Amino acid sequence: KLIKNSGLTIYYNAMQGSSVLCAKQIFDKLGLNVTYMNTDVNPNFKFGLPAPYKDNIHDQETLAKKDKFEDFGYALDGDGDRISFVDENGEFYDCNYISAMVYDDILSGGQKCDFVKNCAMTSLVDKIAEANNQKVVLAGVGFKNTASKMLEAPEALIGAESNGYAVKGHILYKDGLMGALRAIEVLAKQQKPLSKGRIKFH
Repeated sequence: KLIKNSGLTIYYNAMQGSSVLCAKQIFDKLGLNVTYMNTDVNPNFKFGLPAPYKDNIHDQETLAKKDKFEDFGYALDGDGDRISFVDENGEFYDCNYISAMVYDDILSGGQKCDFVKNCAMTSLVDKIAEANNQKVVLAGVGFKNTASKMLEAPEALIGAESNGYAVKGHILYKDGLMGALRAIEVLAKQQKPLSKGRIKFH
């Protein structure tokens, strides 16, 4: 409901991946104003590696810097499990920040939960967890290890690894569309652009 009533304008970069087939149905149902980019499904992605890293989404950043974005854009990789965002000024946000923003929002809503990550993930979630008397659980590299830790720890609600994240209650694997919707919900709740959004820990 928050997303439906948000009036947000989104630039979605499908990176010629399969997620666009589901994304259009979901966004149409939510009534969001979405501009689609790179929607022709093609495994030979025109920029090379079809991953939502900063160097691979320069067309999206360029649009933002030309004042084409009203709110934000986001990109998914070829199979839709990894995610990144671009704010209205063309600044890049990877999954480290996005998953921390979602985790902070969950805790700010009064729900207590732990965060599962591996050694490559940001220490920002450690600081958020510590500020809320929660724990960060370390897992081995590979999301199968993250998922196992989430299953072992009943308090572990969110887990992140390799530029994607999962929230318990959905599938125990990285789902970029779900991850985007959770982040969009946070932005709709805050009623601020991504550049001025806040992690309450700060």
